[in-house]
Amino acid sequence: MPGRIIKESIWTSPNLNALSPPAERHFYRLLPAPDDHGCFEATPAVVKGRCYPLRPEVRVNDIAKWHRELEESGICRFWEQHGRVYGVFLSWQDHQRIRSLHKRKTPEPPAEILTPIDDSCRQVPTGDALNPNPNPNPNSPNPPKGGGYPAAFEAWWDEYPAKKGKKAAYRAFEKARKEVEPEKLLDALRAQKAADAFRGRDGQTYIPNPATWLNQGRWEDEVGGGAGDPADELPPELRH
Repeated sequence: MPGRIIKESIWTSPNLNALSPPAERHFYRLLPAPDDHGCFEATPAVVKGRCYPLRPEVRVNDIAKWHRELEESGICRFWEQHGRVYGVFLSWQDHQRIRSLHKRKTPEPPAEILTPIDDSCRQVPTGDALNPNPNPNPNSPNPPKGGGYPAAFEAWWDEYPAKKGKKAAYRAFEKARKEVEPEKLLDALRAQKAADAFRGRDGQTYIPNPATWLNQGRWEDEVGGGAGDPADELPPELRH
């Protein structure tokens, strides 16, 4: 595998210096992983075995957390395909010396995650490509403009059976993932769908609004008992 370049601009990069110390170290561990196109398999268990073979204290959940930091800082983007997670370093070819492009080792990234980057001779992109209008209140993040939602949220949204209030759902998702890993939100939703948990005792299907499901912590619901409730579709002030 060819060597990778680290520029002195990392010392003043706003994106890189916004990371927590563990996430910044993760950035350096990942640098040898991408192919010539800047793409790499980012499945946390795979990254743990590949990038941390002699660090047993590093957990898969740690890697998933650091991936989110890299994405939120506009350094990488991630997407899911065929049950695996892949990542791409934005502006990779602007910062690496690629003599010739070899065949891809990963699927090609979806076009929507490859947004243009304003390169100002930095090691990583300028600004937050994921959320161009950050909210100073982290408890109520603004939805990204132009629909550029994080891959983890899009995967959950695609799975949710009622597509209502995407912006509100995104805010609730960001709040929920402070308590729980996005993978658990997705797994819980899939389990509830498989168990037909949105069907009420009267045989009707009652699907909460996506934001309601998240705000009420419904990922903790037990499956198999028919969790659907007509009150889920009522406004909050009318629920008992």
